[in-house]
Amino acid sequence: MARDQKTDLKRPEADVPALEGPIETAGADTQFVQSGKIPPVDTTAGKPAPSASDRAYGKGMQALEAMLAKGAPKPKDVATLIDAHRDEHDQMLSLVQQKLGDSFVANVRSELSSLRLSIANKELAVGDPGDPNADYLDISQAQGGAKWKAAGGKETGTIDKNGLDTTAKLNAHDSIHAQVKPDKSGSVDWNRDGKTEATLAGQFKDGKNYDASLSREQDVAGAQVTEGIKHEVSDGKANDSVYADLTKGDTTAHADIGTGGQHLSASTKTAHDSLSGSLAHDATGVSGEIKDTHQFGKNTSVTGDVQRDAAGKWTETVDATHDFGKGTTGTAQVKNADGQWSENASLTHKGAHDQESLSVAHDSKGTTGSLTGNYENGGMKLDGSVSREADAWKLHAGASEQINKQLSVEGHYNETIPDHGKHQSVLGATEKYNDGKVIQSMTLEGGQGAKDYFKATGSVDAQLAPNLYGSAWGSYSSDFGHQ
Repeated sequence: MARDQKTDLKRPEADVPALEGPIETAGADTQFVQSGKIPPVDTTAGKPAPSASDRAYGKGMQALEAMLAKGAPKPKDVATLIDAHRDEHDQMLSLVQQKLGDSFVANVRSELSSLRLSIANKELAVGDPGDPNADYLDISQAQGGAKWKAAGGKETGTIDKNGLDTTAKLNAHDSIHAQVKPDKSGSVDWNRDGKTEATLAGQFKDGKNYDASLSREQDVAGAQVTEGIKHEVSDGKANDSVYADLTKGDTTAHADIGTGGQHLSASTKTAHDSLSGSLAHDATGVSGEIKDTHQFGKNTSVTGDVQRDAAGKWTETVDATHDFGKGTTGTAQVKNADGQWSENASLTHKGAHDQESLSVAHDSKGTTGSLTGNYENGGMKLDGSVSREADAWKLHAGASEQINKQLSVEGHYNETIPDHGKHQSVLGATEKYNDGKVIQSMTLEGGQGAKDYFKATGSVDAQLAPNLYGSAWGSYSSDFGHQ
């Protein structure tokens, strides 16, 4: 027979130990006096150390202890507190059981199983999400949507900003997993013993771009093979195909055939090589590519690529890269595009404050190249370059300095020396000032050679008074001696 028991929390007086030894007291006329200033309070310790309760319990348990200290609460109030701290669900129910007994816990569980709306928790819930054996529906701001479990845990799911994700267990071995994502794509998987057996998937972008596919996965001789059918509409043009994908370690292969053409592709990796190939056929013709990258140690790699387009044009390319260390790298390429040869090479160094690069290129139009460098430290910047183009040499030098928060200056010199005709020299400088109330700038530039000129521009914007602004702008130019 069940019987309610109440625990008397009051400690019997007999259990209180008597104080041993005489108790010293001061007489009524006794005074304690210490001369001098009151010593300052030591504040260097900062916040007081956390109590044993703080260290042992989370915020939910601490709030529950404070609630119980005020007397027996309502089961509904305890349920609301547990809803706000579900990570401490079991601890909080255990404390309620210790303090108020099984009958009160049963009332709290009844509240947790009911329909409840909490303004404080910004939540609507049915059932107890903190009980792993309970069915529930939880719609809350913390969840960012809804989460549920039904049919004794056979049906679970969430819906939030990431879309819909739900699973239904059909039996001990089979389950259905469905997803709908914000990008208008979705899938339904049939899983057996945790392994995907078949997938129905699709995506809808608009009336002229969408697709749907049905695929099946299986193990064949240690390889993962996916085979399926697909209907795809791209820019209003439809293509129906059957396809197969194979994955085994670092080796992958793909094949498809359909109304839009046929495609074959494969790739594999070894300790030093990455090899791939593809072949396609459609109404425009046959195209293909073979590519291999070989790694020579940690710092050097060479890539060879052979391509054929649908029109029958061949392109062969060899690329090489090498890392010299300490921020220095080099590249080189040789290319033959349907009988048109080209070569190029580059060397680049990057330091803490500087960067330099050297490049050379050659093709049927001639030889070009450049040498560039820049340096930056604090507010100072320097840069320069020498370049050879197909029909001219070009030189550049520049510098800028952020003198302070308000004032900056910049200067540049450019020289162009063509193979034919007159050279052109340009020298210029700019000064800018901005203190928040006054914005001023001045630019001077002059050119000599193919075109002789001088120009100057300046502007100023200023706050004259609260909500009152003024600005001025002016320019002067002279070309070939004419103003």
